[in-house]
Amino acid sequence: MNLPAFHVLITTYELFSLEKNLFLPFHWPVLVVDEAHRLRNRQSRLFRDLSVLDVGYKVLLTGTPLQNNLEELFHLLNFLDPKQFNDSRMLGVEWVDLPKEERISTLHNLLKCHLLRRMKRDVITDLPKKTEIIVPVDLTLLQKRLYKLILMKDYHELRTGNLMNTLIHLQKVCDHPYLMPSGDAIAPRVTDGEEAGCYEQQALVQVSSKLHLVMRMLAKLRPEGHRVLIFCHLTKMLDLIETALVNAGYVRTV
Repeated sequence: MNLPAFHVLITTYELFSLEKNLFLPFHWPVLVVDEAHRLRNRQSRLFRDLSVLDVGYKVLLTGTPLQNNLEELFHLLNFLDPKQFNDSRMLGVEWVDLPKEERISTLHNLLKCHLLRRMKRDVITDLPKKTEIIVPVDLTLLQKRLYKLILMKDYHELRTGNLMNTLIHLQKVCDHPYLMPSGDAIAPRVTDGEEAGCYEQQALVQVSSKLHLVMRMLAKLRPEGHRVLIFCHLTKMLDLIETALVNAGYVRTV
């Protein structure tokens, strides 16, 4: 069945899955799949839905590095060329007795016909050199107190090797004591006005050595016109940073 009069059709995976039957009657000369790492699982709905399309040529795009997983790699190759790559067991059977260097060479030869890799250094040549500066800071008195309490409370876990929960709690304290219930319970709060119940700004900043340093750095960088991107592994810590920034007059524009 001939396609309607358009050159390019752009859609989302969600819309495609909902309206899949509208796409099935047509022959698609080219299929471009962004976020192709989502096809690493051949049992996923997206893999099954896209596989039934009548496609002449397939292009997979992804910025996610391939992991050391032959099965996931095979699923991507199977999607590209189901006739050549029709049995995931062939990779394991063919390579099981090969030396490591020969397996790597064989894999490279297999992929070079299907993979076009672009490194950041190949396409962006004018980036300034990254400078990494690690600034050590001392814990505040409240952080030190909570840190010691956690070590004393979880002494048994430390002795028996069950460290995960203890390490998470210690990590939270190192970020900000308000991330722990015992620290949040004693946090000074605004008592009147529209912001009643919110954290008191000075205490919010001063009790965390990391947040205190961040606010000092921003106060210097902002007047100089710098743009600052803050990463944090805990979303609740980001919430505290946002509160401190809003209180300090940093207006949210996004």
